[in-house]
Amino acid sequence: MNKNHYVAIMAGGIGTRFWPMSRTSFPKQFLDILGTGKTLIQQTFDRFADFIPKENIYIITSNEYIPIVKKQLPEASHENILGEPSRKNTAPCVAYIAHKLNHINPEGCLICAPADHLVLEHIAFKKVCIEALNFVRQNNALVTLGIKPTHPNTGYGYIQHEQFEVSDNVYKVKTFTEKPTLEIAKTFLSSGDFLWNAGISEWLVQYRAKTDTRNNQPGSETSRSSGPRRIPASPECAGKHSLVDIRRPAGQNYGRRTGCTRTGRTCTGRDDRRNRSSFKGSFG
Repeated sequence: MNKNHYVAIMAGGIGTRFWPMSRTSFPKQFLDILGTGKTLIQQTFDRFADFIPKENIYIITSNEYIPIVKKQLPEASHENILGEPSRKNTAPCVAYIAHKLNHINPEGCLICAPADHLVLEHIAFKKVCIEALNFVRQNNALVTLGIKPTHPNTGYGYIQHEQFEVSDNVYKVKTFTEKPTLEIAKTFLSSGDFLWNAGISEWLVQYRAKTDTRNNQPGSETSRSSGPRRIPASPECAGKHSLVDIRRPAGQNYGRRTGCTRTGRTCTGRDDRRNRSSFKGSFG
C-alpha cells in the first residue's frame, strides 16, 4: 500500500433520506440497512482499508457520534476520529482534514468520501480509485467522481462534462448543478453529458490546503486555518462550488469515468463502456 494515500470518511450527516429508520441520534451511516451484517460506515471503512493503510484512514463526524464511531470501528485509531462541534456540511469538513494532513504529510493524496455509499463491485471500485489517485499525482488535479444517471432524480447534484476525453476515460468538467428541478433534470438526462455527483473527490493534500487558504470566505478563515474549535465561524456550505469552482486558477476542470449506479447512494463499480458512469475532476 502507498503510505502517501489517505482517505477521509465523512460521517456527520443526519440521514434524512432514510427517515424514520435513520434518526438524528442514530443516522443511516450507522445502520445495517441491507441486512449484510455490517453498517454502511463499516463497509466503507473495509472498502478503503483494502488499498489505503488503516493508519491513514480518518473519520470526520459530529462530536455526538464519536462514541458510535469508536464502537463500530474498533480498528480505527482514536486519533483519526475527528469530531466537529457543529454541522457545517462538506466544505469546512474537507478544509479541516486537508489542512491537518498537510502538516502530517504534504506529499499525501487524499480521497474524501461519504460514509453511506454501497459499492457492490469492490475490485472495480479499488481500481478506479487507485487510477484516480495516480492521475491526481501526475497532473496536480482534483478528481470528483460522477455516476451515469438512470432517471431524472432531483435529489442529486449533477456534473456536466465535455464530449471528448483528455486521457483514458478522463473528461473536462464544464458545470456543476445542485439538485435541479424535475424538468431541468430531464433535460440533463436527455443531453447525455450530465452525471450524478457521487460526492467522492481526490486531490493532493498540499494543493487543497493552499487553495483553502487562498479562497477563504469572510467569516470562515479561522475555521480553515485553525481546527475544529473554530468551525462555527464558517458558513454552512455543501462544498460543490466552494471546493471545486472557486479553485480554478487555470480555468480547467477534468474528470475520470467508471461505471456505477446510484440508489440512494449505491455504486456497483462496473466499468461498462456502453453504460459507464464517471469520475469527474478538475485541474487547478
